[in-house]
Amino acid sequence: MLTAMRRSDTAKVTARDSERTEAPFQCPTCQREVTLHKGQIKVHHFAHKPPVTCARGIGESEAHLQAKLAIFDALKREGNVADLEIERNCGISVADVFARISDIPVAIEIQRSALSANQINARTQNYHRLGIAVLWIALASPDLATSNTVQVHGRNGAMQPTMGVFTIGIKGKF
Repeated sequence: MLTAMRRSDTAKVTARDSERTEAPFQCPTCQREVTLHKGQIKVHHFAHKPPVTCARGIGESEAHLQAKLAIFDALKREGNVADLEIERNCGISVADVFARISDIPVAIEIQRSALSANQINARTQNYHRLGIAVLWIALASPDLATSNTVQVHGRNGAMQPTMGVFTIGIKGKF
């Protein structure tokens, strides 16, 4: 997970902007202590201390974490984006990236692991109940072609913010 709560002031912080001297940190979901990992190889992140009983951050690959940061950083540069947040709690779902784009609330879900259609549908319905459009981005697994291609799919073949659901499939290295 890229974010945690700093216990000293309960501020939500990102791993890349935090220092070990600011510890302790806690998980926003279970409130248990998490450890800041800031090495030279992997994306800076927080991890639960064992034993792990919370599902937040479980199964997020390095590509998933990199994608979250890349999308967050790209949206930060846009003038029509407000309320930008990584890992925003939205009821039963935690949006990988959340933003208000041209005043439209949008949850961005980056998907690399297998989710059933029922799970995707449940998350999407949760966002819609909250009045939030959702953008699903599917990252290709490493065994797929390495050419960088993007496929955009929307109902009726058009990308409209009122549709509520968009999907983008990305192949290749991220």
